[in-house]
Amino acid sequence: MEIPAFGGDVKLPESIVDALPTESFIKSGTASDIQMRIRRSRSIGNLNEYKSQLQRFEKFVWALPAKIKSQHHIITGLPRRLSQRNKRFAAEKVSENKLGDVGPQLPVDPTILAVCVFPFVPLCLYALFTVALSTIVGYLFFLLLYLLVLVAIRPPWYKPTTPEQGLTNEQLPSYWQGIFHNPKYNLNLDYEDVEFTNPAGLVLRGWFVPAAPNAARATRGLGMVCVHGGGRDRRAWLRHVPMFHNRGYDVLLFDFSEHGVSDGTKRGFSFGIREKDDVMAAVRFMKEQKGLPRVVVLGTSVGGSSAIMAAAEDPTIDGVIAENPVACVEEFALFHLKRMIAAYAPKAAESIWMKPLYTLVSRILLLRIGAPFGYTRPYQLIAGISPRPVMLMHGTADDLVPIDHSTRLHSCANEPKYLWLAKDAWHCALYDQHPEEYGRRIAEFVDRHFKEDEEEGKEEEEANKEKKGSLLLGEEDQAKNEEAAAKIQAASEALTQDEGTATVTTEKEAQALQEVAGEAVEQ
Repeated sequence: MEIPAFGGDVKLPESIVDALPTESFIKSGTASDIQMRIRRSRSIGNLNEYKSQLQRFEKFVWALPAKIKSQHHIITGLPRRLSQRNKRFAAEKVSENKLGDVGPQLPVDPTILAVCVFPFVPLCLYALFTVALSTIVGYLFFLLLYLLVLVAIRPPWYKPTTPEQGLTNEQLPSYWQGIFHNPKYNLNLDYEDVEFTNPAGLVLRGWFVPAAPNAARATRGLGMVCVHGGGRDRRAWLRHVPMFHNRGYDVLLFDFSEHGVSDGTKRGFSFGIREKDDVMAAVRFMKEQKGLPRVVVLGTSVGGSSAIMAAAEDPTIDGVIAENPVACVEEFALFHLKRMIAAYAPKAAESIWMKPLYTLVSRILLLRIGAPFGYTRPYQLIAGISPRPVMLMHGTADDLVPIDHSTRLHSCANEPKYLWLAKDAWHCALYDQHPEEYGRRIAEFVDRHFKEDEEEGKEEEEANKEKKGSLLLGEEDQAKNEEAAAKIQAASEALTQDEGTATVTTEKEAQALQEVAGEAVEQ
């Protein structure tokens, strides 16, 4: 028998061959070692050694199955464990199929996966980058628009303070001509510090300047409420006060809420939405606290818009004079936005693609100023002021509020209405560039619509005086009347007592009696 592990060149006796186990239990390494020993022994020629080697080999061979058997669980355990794992996986797949799974998925070829998926990876990254960049740009764009809206309602000259701090002297316009302290300091006119509340409960503060007692053209019982523009305070009308004072108007200068030293939280102005309530509160103060039967509201810029909106809502306002008012807040904002864009891109400013931007800006502005749903603009309200008179004034050189705001308001208003376009006048500077015509037009407006009431008031006042002279009420008046009658009687007796003095003519007697009677009535 040939043993393959021995290389096929060793012959063993039959007895040994019969005693050997199967060929699968013989390891090549051990057999080679024995082969070398046998060859060494055979080369020596020692038969006994050869026999002893064979005996040892026989013992080794007989012990080899036991050694292999001791390691049999390691060799045979791996297939068994693999089989158990496969069975477990198969059981799990069967349970998933019972629950409605579509079954095991076929593996995808990596080449196909790379060909189908890899081209879309750059597209996905590009889409993510585009979305992120658009989000950032959109956020910055909306932030810029919001800042523009904030500048519109809180301009650089907007400096509200507290009563303790007083009115600020920062960023005052040159056309105020240095008149920015108070009526007494600048104009030597007595005034009264007044306070009143608006419907929101905020305290509004101002100055009340009474009419001149010896005015050349006294208009008794007429009050003039002067309303400043956005971001300014009551001092915007301080230089106009002498003109009104000398004409016999009682004047009220006050600060809007959120302005000057009136109460507020520095929210800026709202183009008349909140300010109209302040105007109505000022008119109510003039009529209830000061007892004035007629009140005219004179406003400039946002103050003019507020006066129009207040008069359309409050019928107790007897007349409105609006200087360079804003007819529509959206058009005002878009005018300045277009002008800003035109400075860098003139063609883009008028492009049709900019219309959504303009609409968005107007919506943000209305939202920021708290405009209610269905907000009504001044040009839509001005017709409701009639039959009370309205006068509109605007400078042709006004680059802040275009002149077409006043022309549009005038076209929408009902009679009686008036429009004065001051040549080359700037915003809020009509009085400074045309002082005489400014005063004349306001005087004509007041005289035309309130002079008749003034004359009736004078006639009524004179009638009351005559009635007081003829009716003697109380003991004091009765005593004065008796004293006057006694003086007249004494004068008459003195003229006729002496014959020498009786030569006085009848005309002189009558004149003397008239003088004495006049003195008595005056007393």
